[in-house]
Amino acid sequence: MKLPQSPLFIPITLFTFGGVLSFILPFSFQKSLKLGLVFLILTLLIQLVENLKPIKTAFLYSCFLFLGLIYFKGYYTPAQNHFLHLKKNAHDLKQVEIQSLLGSYTFSNNYRGKIISWGNHKTTGSILIRQDKDSTTKVWSSGQKILTNKIIVPIKKSLNPGQFSYKDYLANKKITHQLNLNSTNCIVLSSKSKTLRSYCENLERKAFEKIEQTSLSSSSQGMLKALLFADRNALDEKIKNDYAKAGVIHLLALSGLHIGLIVVLLLIVLKPLEKLKYGYLLRSISVILFLWLFAFFIGFPPSVTRAVCMFSFIVIGRALHFGKSTFHYTLLSFFVLLLFHPPYLKPIGFQLSYLAVFGILLIHPLLQRLWNPQNLFLKRYWEWTTVCLAAQTAVSPVSIHYFHQFPSLFLVSNLLIIPFFGLFLIFCMLVFFYISFRPHSNDCS
Repeated sequence: MKLPQSPLFIPITLFTFGGVLSFILPFSFQKSLKLGLVFLILTLLIQLVENLKPIKTAFLYSCFLFLGLIYFKGYYTPAQNHFLHLKKNAHDLKQVEIQSLLGSYTFSNNYRGKIISWGNHKTTGSILIRQDKDSTTKVWSSGQKILTNKIIVPIKKSLNPGQFSYKDYLANKKITHQLNLNSTNCIVLSSKSKTLRSYCENLERKAFEKIEQTSLSSSSQGMLKALLFADRNALDEKIKNDYAKAGVIHLLALSGLHIGLIVVLLLIVLKPLEKLKYGYLLRSISVILFLWLFAFFIGFPPSVTRAVCMFSFIVIGRALHFGKSTFHYTLLSFFVLLLFHPPYLKPIGFQLSYLAVFGILLIHPLLQRLWNPQNLFLKRYWEWTTVCLAAQTAVSPVSIHYFHQFPSLFLVSNLLIIPFFGLFLIFCMLVFFYISFRPHSNDCS
């Protein structure tokens, strides 16, 4: 079995490494740009010299390193009209707009918002908006505009050493300041226009209400929310820790496995389209369109966005007969995601998911050569065993670095659970449809 190759591997690897260096090197965007231009001119001059082919190639490839460095530096450099650059009065009236809900907790709702105006100045910049909860609190929708003269303050560091840093997590999203609001210090502006994102959020809230009205246990309700709407915050911490120790925490996030199952169901339903002219292409486009609409509906969680993007490149490439190299299209999806949203580079989920895929594509073929059973049952389980081993081998260094533990039961748990997980996911979908369309869903058990 030949190992997969791609001409994109070296350029994308260097671009990514340049992005990593942008977080380490203390250069400003302007200085990085100047260094990049000097290096580009030097590279062009070296190309004029005869021979020296290895050096020419090295300089050409190194340009991708500088591209990554400059691109990431530029992304995280505040714009000229950012509120941090304003000469302003802290108590001036500010208009902010809700962009998305980051999380709902016991005492507050956290939102990503952006500053529209500060006093008489039009400005921009993302902030954390913390809405204190009380008995009358209503969740704000995307696109909702709010007036306040409350002071914007820097986000505080975590108090305990080694604790998860919410400050660093938000800084990766270009959020460094927060606004603490409640019913007494802000005015919610009435708006007749509703964004498509707010409609989706309202539908999601209604779906959650349907689930919460059932007589299902809180853990079962949380499982439905996590598996169908990518809301892992609905799960109890103990459940998440147990899944992590067993090495199957990826099952609790909508990801490639879930998207793959949805794709299989869609391909079966849309099978009759193949009888039409260009039917295969039409079916592929229909599946991709549905997946992106689904990702938009649940708010583009990173795990779903990764899976949908990767699948889209694979399907489009094969439909247009550009080859069947999954490795090539996976690299391409990785690069496109970083281009459109550089903050994807830092989250652990992004790193682990792509490492797992690359491990399967690169290490799995090597493990398959060790044994070739003739029995069909043994053959299928050996294939799944090598897939699990390949994925775990690839993610283990990063997993141990971040979590300081190795899931020793990962192989047993994956072999026992994942073959039946598709059926469990279908069962969850059926339960949700049942409680959604049943007139009195609170009787569900």
